Amino acid sequence: MRKIVVSLAVAGVILAAAPTAGAQQSQQPQQQAAPATQGAPPPSGGAGNFGSNAPAANPFPDHPGREIVAVACTQCHGPNVFTQLRMNDKAWRAQIYDMVLRGAQIDPDEIDTAVKYMVASYGPGVAFPGQQPAPVSLADGAAKPLVEGGCALCHGLDRVVAAKRSKAEWQTIVNRMVYFGSPISGDQEASVVDYLAANYGAAQTASAK
Repeated sequence: MRKIVVSLAVAGVILAAAPTAGAQQSQQPQQQAAPATQGAPPPSGGAGNFGSNAPAANPFPDHPGREIVAVACTQCHGPNVFTQLRMNDKAWRAQIYDMVLRGAQIDPDEIDTAVKYMVASYGPGVAFPGQQPAPVSLADGAAKPLVEGGCALCHGLDRVVAAKRSKAEWQTIVNRMVYFGSPISGDQEASVVDYLAANYGAAQTASAK
């Protein structure tokens, strides 16, 4: 019991300091949890640069920790809440601590295994099985390769070209993506933000084929 209390206390400190990964999730639990073996529904339009008619795949890849995650997470919501995310170990650990605080049944000695499972299954660069990328063209600019490499690592570039955000909003998003695992260094962030604001700002037009 003392180990659980200590772990939850540490979780609170980490979550207070880290950006809220749960902002990408639905906060409303479904009335009935989806079975662990049920295929994840294909993403809706705009969820990534992957076709909405792509075949569904098993949402829980076969890695150590699969049963821990499948059982604990689907007690409150379906797997589609998190299987479309791509985050590094730091962000997944914060997310798991958050879920434990919300009631997820994961023991303290299972957290490391669960984190490793999430990174192996839904970490940066892990493909979305069975889904084909849609062609998207980014505007020319010095930071174009950084956006292509840093953003497409975790989601479709259609999210970039479809968004119309102010420079401050792009700054917030880039900070969050770096926290999640985008390989954009600190001295590259300003160039990326300037590029996104100039080409996909609130008054700009998306460029997609």
